[in-house]
Amino acid sequence: MFALNGRDLKLVLGTVPFWFDQAPVWPDADYAWVWDADMYLRCGAGGCLFNLTADPSETTDLARTRPDDLARLRAMLDRHLRARCVPW
Repeated sequence: MFALNGRDLKLVLGTVPFWFDQAPVWPDADYAWVWDADMYLRCGAGGCLFNLTADPSETTDLARTRPDDLARLRAMLDRHLRARCVPW
């Protein structure tokens, strides 16, 4: 799992256990958009994108509606990982 914040946006890649409190509505609100039966956020290799300013509880995945921002943050993460990888 990787997460990267870029200003107001947060990119999440991979599978994340979604166990933390999203007060004030958790656990009574419907989080079907994010939880599977095992309570995981499954963003996969494509990624999930959230606007932390407009949506601090991360209830709306913007990956499909903001593909340019998704690509920009993925490129940032790729550059970061390449800069820190030690060749074998």
